[in-house]
Amino acid sequence: MTVIAVAAGCASSKEGEDRTPRRVRALDQAAGDVRAQLATASPSVRTVQLYRGDDERNLPVVTLRSRDPLVLEFDLLEEGGRPLSVYFYHADRDWYRDLNPSEYLKTFQRGDILDYQPSRGTEVSYVHYRYRFPAEDIVFTLSGNYVLRV
Repeated sequence: MTVIAVAAGCASSKEGEDRTPRRVRALDQAAGDVRAQLATASPSVRTVQLYRGDDERNLPVVTLRSRDPLVLEFDLLEEGGRPLSVYFYHADRDWYRDLNPSEYLKTFQRGDILDYQPSRGTEVSYVHYRYRFPAEDIVFTLSGNYVLRV
């Protein structure tokens, strides 16, 4: 599952060139092209929502160092439930990875989704997941576009 979030900031106006730093390209080649992996969607993921604060109608945009959290909620069509991990990638305006995690995160690149609730008494079994960030385990140091991968 891939979710796109935006943090307020400025972007370059350069067009038509690959601006991915060599070190990120080398990481992508070593691990397989991450861009292709990010495009994969699972048919078992449903009702994805990303919003600011407590109101689902808010756009998923926050300013750097804001106290407003973003909330990611989704349903996974499975029984039981299990902790999941969420990974954060900084992206350029075309939504390609452009920096190493140490350049945009003060903490780890990965957060754990521990807030989940299995359905009860429903015809189709599902698990509802909820994740709030930034938090103690995820602190952004740079504004811009971010891709979240669960």
